[in-house]
Order: sequence, then structure tokens, then C-alpha cells
Amino acid sequence: MDQLRSQLGFSLLELETALFGYMARQFAGLMAWALERIDDWLSNQRDSRRFRMRDKEPRTLQTLFGVDITFRRRRYVDRETGKTVYLLDEVLQLPSHRQVSPALASWALGQRCWPTATGERPGAWRLCTATRW
Repeated sequence: MDQLRSQLGFSLLELETALFGYMARQFAGLMAWALERIDDWLSNQRDSRRFRMRDKEPRTLQTLFGVDITFRRRRYVDRETGKTVYLLDEVLQLPSHRQVSPALASWALGQRCWPTATGERPGAWRLCTATRW
């Protein structure tokens, strides 16, 4: 067994972590690509009389996979309100000024929100049930 193990050169732990890292990097690229394509679609579907495109800006999010994704999305000026709007953020309900993805925030909060096996609720239970992501 030791000889076969030595010839193989890695353990299941090493294989699993290497594959997870690879998949996380692939996920990051695909997620950024998908967000930018959705932003393209929104640009074509928007009310161009109301929303004037100003420029594109990058945004970075920490994800559930443990990798950051950076994507570029369009910034608009809402001619009715005069305010700056990111249609992608609005439509997908991405909270502004947060660098943590909603899925990661939900998972992290959920780690403290689930009742124990005995039904005991953690101190953050009230916050957990009142928070909407």
C-alpha cells in the first residue's frame, strides 16, 4: 500500500482541495461572465428615455465558494430622480456598499440561526428571523 500511495503522489485530502480550488476559480469566471451578460440584457431592455448610461464600473463580491468575483456593470442616471442607478444591482437585489454576496451572507448568518438539536435557539434568533437578504 505504501508503495502505491507513494507512486500516486497525493491523498484524497489533496485531491479534494485541489479540485475544489479549481472549481471555485471556474465558478468565479462563470459567475462574472453571467452577471455581465445579464447587465448587457438589462441595457437593451431598459427605458432609455429614463435611464441614461453613464459608464461601467467594477464591483467585487466575496462568494460562497470562497473566491472573490469582479465584474463590470453599467451605471445609469435616472432622469426622473437625478440619482445614480445600477440596474443590475437593483434587479438582482444586490445590496449596495456590501462586498459579501447575498448567498454568503445568508449562509454565514444561518450558521448562527439554526436551532440546536434540542430546539434551543441561539441568541441571534430574533435577528435571523427578522432579516431579509
